[in-house]
Amino acid sequence: MQELINNQQLLTLHVTDGVAVGVIQDPRFEFLMSTKDVALGYGVAEATIRSHKNDQRAEIKEGVHFVPSVGITNARGNLQTKQNYWTKAGVIRLGMFIRSERAKLFRDWAEQIILKVTAPVVALPHYQNQTQRAAHCHYLRKEVSHGNAPQRPHSSRDSCH
Repeated sequence: MQELINNQQLLTLHVTDGVAVGVIQDPRFEFLMSTKDVALGYGVAEATIRSHKNDQRAEIKEGVHFVPSVGITNARGNLQTKQNYWTKAGVIRLGMFIRSERAKLFRDWAEQIILKVTAPVVALPHYQNQTQRAAHCHYLRKEVSHGNAPQRPHSSRDSCH
């Protein structure tokens, strides 16, 4: 099922038997989920999600794991002014604090959607020799020192230690 919310596409995705959640496509974060849908997915009350957000302030950051709504309306056309929307990183981070059988199922679903469906496939470089590897590591260190984080994770074979 698809709807439009303020020119953003709302997709309804099946998680497990009888559980479907809404995912809002977003140009900055790829997708966002309401607190209500995250709670539904994890099988907990919305208050539990809000509690984890407040209790884990050192680990759950605004602009990284969640964003407050600004001008997003619900399906009935009502403005949601005090709603947080969770990013892909936020959905994963919340899963680290929620322990239940349903949470395990939702984490499995989130891994499938977040890591396998929405994440681009990245080809890791293959180094012909140690000189190429050293040159690449030098480049990465220079980028990091200038505040430009690498765009892809490193594997053990790509380690620059």
